[in-house]
Amino acid sequence: MKELINEKYEVKLEQNKVNVYTTTTGSMDIKDAVTEIQNLEQQIQQINANLNKLNKDIEDKVWEKQKENLERNKLALLDIFNQFQKVISPQVEELKSKIKAEIKKIKAEKGYDRIGDKNSKVTMSSLIVSEVCSKYDIEAGHPISRELRVEFDKI
Repeated sequence: MKELINEKYEVKLEQNKVNVYTTTTGSMDIKDAVTEIQNLEQQIQQINANLNKLNKDIEDKVWEKQKENLERNKLALLDIFNQFQKVISPQVEELKSKIKAEIKKIKAEKGYDRIGDKNSKVTMSSLIVSEVCSKYDIEAGHPISRELRVEFDKI
């Protein structure tokens, strides 16, 4: 069984300075001492394992390899991204042209430019864009829809 830790203080005057020394003494029975040794041994083993892994990572240049892998993945994704853009850009532009033509027609039919109230204009523009985009199966949060809302007054 562990006993209370005893602390002893010693005060000394050394080189014109007062120094206070603390000595801590703790005692335990054999059973607790064996348990304490096991705990200390486990901590030492864990530290050794961490050091070994760290040394191996340093040797294997793990971080450099991870960085190289990330850079390779980035290049691959950029390539796919560029291919997608190259392939679909003409179709997207054609689709946006069709939608803009319909928006322009509906704006004229509903007299959008004659509306003076800003809130009414905002509401009408959102309704028109949503209506036309839904015909082309484009959701309100889609980038094309958002872009058309931004450009609405210029259409």
